[in-house]
Amino acid sequence: MHARQEDWHPSHIRVNCWDRWAYSKFFGFFEHCKRKGIYQAIFYDSCRHLLERSEIQNNLNTLQQLSINHSPSILGFYVFKSIYEPLSLEECATAIHNHLKSIHYRADLRWVVKVLRNLYESKTIQRYTPNVGGICPLGKLRLSNHFFVQSWHPIFEEVLSATCPLCRLQMIWCMIFDEH
Repeated sequence: MHARQEDWHPSHIRVNCWDRWAYSKFFGFFEHCKRKGIYQAIFYDSCRHLLERSEIQNNLNTLQQLSINHSPSILGFYVFKSIYEPLSLEECATAIHNHLKSIHYRADLRWVVKVLRNLYESKTIQRYTPNVGGICPLGKLRLSNHFFVQSWHPIFEEVLSATCPLCRLQMIWCMIFDEH
């Protein structure tokens, strides 16, 4: 019997219950992949550091450089840039909104959110939560077709069908950082 696609987890998603031997072997392999320039490992490492609030500009630059050839890095870059550079919020929301018009990026969204959520839930890093209090003024007014952060927890289909870039970004933040 084959596992369903949703049940498959990429090897880089770490389970917190590993013993020390397995943990050291995994991170030895992980460091080897980073030295070899494997995009997935560099992406994972940069996102982990950004969640730890470590070397922010350096890791944002790394994700931006990776994004030329690695589509998950585009989404990761704009998610983190919107958090760490609040003045770029609308720019990042619009960029994510435009990228998600492509079927290719839509497929990556679910994967990127799962990776970032897994990193965020990891016990090895200090939790960082952006201000998820509502960034779309129309969402705060509870207008239809806009995300009101206190009304429901978003699902992927709602993120993909959103027409407001700020609401879409807010839903992605909630999927990654919210405690629902």
